Amino acid sequence: MMRFAVRNTTRVELIYDADCPNVAAARSVLIKAFTKTGVSACWREWERSASDAPQYAKDYASPTILIDGRDVGGADPQALKGALEATTDFPAITGSITFTPEAHVPQKGVTIIQIKDQVLSLAANAAPTYVPAP
Repeated sequence: MMRFAVRNTTRVELIYDADCPNVAAARSVLIKAFTKTGVSACWREWERSASDAPQYAKDYASPTILIDGRDVGGADPQALKGALEATTDFPAITGSITFTPEAHVPQKGVTIIQIKDQVLSLAANAAPTYVPAP
């Protein structure tokens, strides 16, 4: 995690994944925005998988810029969560997908194919019961 001295009253945060190819561009946008407004460039960075990253930072995609807690890209995690929870029978490529507010796990079967001696065979059909944290 990088920390920059805070010299203004606006809280600016950059949330990112360590392997995100767009982090440098996001930092450049921040520097340009600070320069254009005449405010000292000050922000806090959160690498999403870092142990000291707050939970709310882990809920955003990479990269995300928050200004006073608001995603300036317009993607509200609660709105996205609500939209996913309302998804029923979405016709995806591999079959219909439904989410539920209780589980936050896609209600969709997964087919597992085994390859042995260059021969494909059905190993299992399963439905996930949980989704591991990223």
